[in-house]
Amino acid sequence: MGEVASRPSTASISHTGQVLSRAVTFQFALDPNAHQQILLAKCAGARRYTVNHHLARVKANLDARSAEREVLSESGDSCKPSTPSLSWSGFSFINEFNAWKNGESEDSLVNDDGSRCLAWRHELPGDVFEGASGDAARALENFSAARRGVRSGATVGFPRFQAKGKVTPSFRLRNRATPGRSPSSQPVHFTDPSHLRLPKFGPVKVFGPTRKVRRMINGGRFHVYSATLTQRAGRWTVSLTGVAAQFHQAERSHTNRHAVPVGVDRGIISL
Repeated sequence: MGEVASRPSTASISHTGQVLSRAVTFQFALDPNAHQQILLAKCAGARRYTVNHHLARVKANLDARSAEREVLSESGDSCKPSTPSLSWSGFSFINEFNAWKNGESEDSLVNDDGSRCLAWRHELPGDVFEGASGDAARALENFSAARRGVRSGATVGFPRFQAKGKVTPSFRLRNRATPGRSPSSQPVHFTDPSHLRLPKFGPVKVFGPTRKVRRMINGGRFHVYSATLTQRAGRWTVSLTGVAAQFHQAERSHTNRHAVPVGVDRGIISL
């Protein structure tokens, strides 16, 4: 188990009335059973599937509009392409994929029995699809910002399609919680010192001591926003990201603690 710093988040109030404004992430190694191993692999595959779905739609739209511009340019027509552009926002991606996987879109999948939907969608947590849609939107936003010249750093090209074996298996689950409710009623919570409950997975065994995190959660000093599960070197880990209360005054690091410069002994250079 380890604690790492995370980006700052807005302050919130815990179920015990404490102000949570310090963003942190706790990481644990998992020991899933055989059924949970299969479900973890399915969730990682569903994330890749969802990201590729959005990238394929956007690429097809960009190619169609580019081809129409070439035709209009050759003919000397100044009209705009007839194919409308797609919204690249995360909200639009989530709504589009929900409609597509539920069979409400014109291009939804048609199964062998004639039904129009993604047949295995109910086997996995819905957060997997929503998190992947948000990831695709952020990748496209970085590409768009780089193309407009408003993004600093290295040039970012069009996001690559994700293939099994070439990307790190990972997915994210949100911890939807009602303000004022106890932590045990949240979708992601510790059921005992060695098990973490995840939606659709049930209790998953956790390696390492969890007392510190459990005491913070139960005491209202830490709230979990999301759980990110990642597989590296054959081992699945979970990162619990959220906001915590500020450190006690006695444990905070003081800036400018020394009023005068401090000397450093570098040893004898010459006699």
